[in-house]
Amino acid sequence: MVTIAVVLPVLGWLVLASPSEAQEPGPTDGELQGIWEKLPGEARQEVSQWYQAEITAARTYQSQLVAYVLKAVEHDPRDWPRAASAPPLYEASVHAPAQVIRRKFVARPSRSQETWIKRVFRARATEPVPPAWAYDYAQGTVVALGRERLVSPGPTHIFELALAGRVPDSDLAQAIVAARLDKGGQRVAHRAFAHAYSDRAGKALREVTLYDVWGSGLEMEMPDVECLGVVHDVLGDWKSWVAPVPPTQHDALYARIAEVYLDLRAEREMGQALAATYLQAEPPLAATYLAHRGRLHALWAQVGCDPSVLVGEIPTTDEGLEEFWITRGKALDSDLTLWQAGGVRRAALAADAIKVRETLVWVMRQLELLPGE
Repeated sequence: MVTIAVVLPVLGWLVLASPSEAQEPGPTDGELQGIWEKLPGEARQEVSQWYQAEITAARTYQSQLVAYVLKAVEHDPRDWPRAASAPPLYEASVHAPAQVIRRKFVARPSRSQETWIKRVFRARATEPVPPAWAYDYAQGTVVALGRERLVSPGPTHIFELALAGRVPDSDLAQAIVAARLDKGGQRVAHRAFAHAYSDRAGKALREVTLYDVWGSGLEMEMPDVECLGVVHDVLGDWKSWVAPVPPTQHDALYARIAEVYLDLRAEREMGQALAATYLQAEPPLAATYLAHRGRLHALWAQVGCDPSVLVGEIPTTDEGLEEFWITRGKALDSDLTLWQAGGVRRAALAADAIKVRETLVWVMRQLELLPGE
């Protein structure tokens, strides 16, 4: 875990980017991506290096937040383990010995399975640019999601971030902030729900975990092996339900697992929403947080953008989350000074997003890579 020892004075750091000179409508993201894909490696490297130099010199608010977060890490801020290639599987022989159906990953999802996977994730808040880093709640550590990004992200990832208005390493900083906001008290539950989902025939998917399934809102098979795996690991209860679990006991079993999941989700989604809002004015958020963007920015303004100050307030139960928004939310709404500070912060990040993309376009224009240049 990282340690941030200095409280960042938000209002003192709000340096809005100067207005850009009037220009003709710039190229679209699709046009820029098309140009980028045709560039040779050396040209991509030249664009990336020049762009990074310009962003460093600009000292945007977003860049300063990233530097602040990375500097506080007590080791090399890019030295994190690589993410596992697949989630763990629950063993039927352990959790349902009277109903042994061995779990095995399918080599490749079928068309129907791919369609189902999309349905599972359709309500998930998804970043427009796949991150190079993420926080693994089951392991309690930031993880690298791609080989080339273990030391430093490649030019293409930096380019994609810039198109989205994000500075280099902003996804790394976001993952670190999420780590700082995890109290760690629900690690066992996170590990349980990090297991792969499997159907009753034992066919498991690398792309889908139990956490994903329980948060999808879909009706689906809930095999005894996975359900009892959660009950055994999280609750230590090996007596209340035994496989094969009779249909008359399903409702009670599912309700108990749902209680664990809802508490887990309350802390996790809150941390993820705050981490995303740390560096973005309008980040993609879970549906239940869309109406809270202003409050999230106000919270960061109140604590000086220091995760170590805010982590103590993160609710760890579904009931606690509801109470948090009733009490803390009302307090934020009634504090005009704090609400304005959050608004200034939000505006600064919005201006940065425009500035970052414009800087990329300017560099490509200087290198005569754009049509008509």
